[in-house]
Amino acid sequence: MYLDFLQQRKCQLAGSQVDEPAQQHNWDGELELQSQWFAGAFGREFTTTEGKTVKIIQFGQWNHGAGPDFLHAAVQVDDQLLHGAIEIDLGAENWQLHGHQKNPAFDSVVLHLVFTESQLTSFCQNSQNQFIHRVQISPHAQLDSPPLKLPSHASYLPGRCQAPLLELSASQIDQLMREAFYHRCQLKGQKIRRQIDIQGHDEWLWQAIARTLGYQQNKLAFTVLAQRLPIKQLSNQPALAEAILFGVAGLLPHHIEQNAPADGKSYLQLLWNDWWQIRQNFSFAGQNKIPWQWHGSRPANHPQRRLGALAAIAKNWRQLEKANATLCIEQLGHLTHKFWNHHYTLKSKPTAKSMRLVGDSKLQDLFINHLYPLSHSLSKQPLPQLKRSSLNSQCKNAAARLFGTRLDAKQFTQHLWQQQALQQIFEDFCLVDHSDCHNCPLPELIRMQMGT
Repeated sequence: MYLDFLQQRKCQLAGSQVDEPAQQHNWDGELELQSQWFAGAFGREFTTTEGKTVKIIQFGQWNHGAGPDFLHAAVQVDDQLLHGAIEIDLGAENWQLHGHQKNPAFDSVVLHLVFTESQLTSFCQNSQNQFIHRVQISPHAQLDSPPLKLPSHASYLPGRCQAPLLELSASQIDQLMREAFYHRCQLKGQKIRRQIDIQGHDEWLWQAIARTLGYQQNKLAFTVLAQRLPIKQLSNQPALAEAILFGVAGLLPHHIEQNAPADGKSYLQLLWNDWWQIRQNFSFAGQNKIPWQWHGSRPANHPQRRLGALAAIAKNWRQLEKANATLCIEQLGHLTHKFWNHHYTLKSKPTAKSMRLVGDSKLQDLFINHLYPLSHSLSKQPLPQLKRSSLNSQCKNAAARLFGTRLDAKQFTQHLWQQQALQQIFEDFCLVDHSDCHNCPLPELIRMQMGT
């Protein structure tokens, strides 16, 4: 049913004389583009601006210093295999505006990626006057996963679909939402399998855990941190993993222990004793620092504390890497840390009561957004019955638009799978409609499909 809705919507738009504005992603700067690219969200097969076929064999490694964004990549252009660096820019003009054509540090670039349409006709060349292949990815490209920041033009008001949904029985709405949820799982499963194919299962899981711990404000920061510090690298040196994570995160300047309580100073000194000896191998250049958002979260969810949880996970990775979804969630829920079980931040006073490193809500998010879609994509899984009373802003918006003041609306929002279904409907219809419901075909599709 839900797939029929999507197909009919496409047919209606194709036959309409009024073109719907194409959805353009609101990127959070080049860093988010780099992160999405590295995770394989744009795929690995492209066409250059000269019409040559491109396949990414190896996505490379994040560059710690100045120069191209990714080093040690392998790119096949037609039948030629090229080894070198990849540079990502918002627009083609940035190659010259940033002076890359004169900078020998960019002579190793074999592929230039841009994300905005450009009328630039000049070739991309390095300081040796060597030609560099360019790929332009449309700003309207269909992603395997949505950007970390979704547009929010749809308002918290009942929509036109509220009327036909009022005529449906609870079982009909349940059927519609089940199909929307499984459609979402299929999309996520495809994206996850692609990332696993590119980076391996462990790196996918590591980045999924990090992104989940980032909450809304720091999803990008935690994702980039996990991408820059592969778990394969950290798990091979567990004794140094915590210092490396806090050091690359930019939280270990030599004076940070000032104004910290006694136990905080001792903890920071231990991290610094490890970090100062290895920092030259891990420090990122100034322009590549992690973009932390320090405000807008509850004390127990402060990014520093979330980072402490991530460090505990890295040090215990050997126990997690081979666990199934259920055991992984259980083990994460029982992780402890001598310092972070009793502190909100690096400089806060210790709490009298111990706090869990990873709470139930984050474990549920990891399960429903990452672990379940992968399991379901490999073999159909029963509908998860996890419940959560609170709704995020997107779910509240979707529930208000679809159900309005319907008396039994709560029964369609209490399970995690229902909230996922609401988000999928919201993304497939509300977010791509720029007419504030007026031109959205969903109400008519519901009436036609359900015979109401």
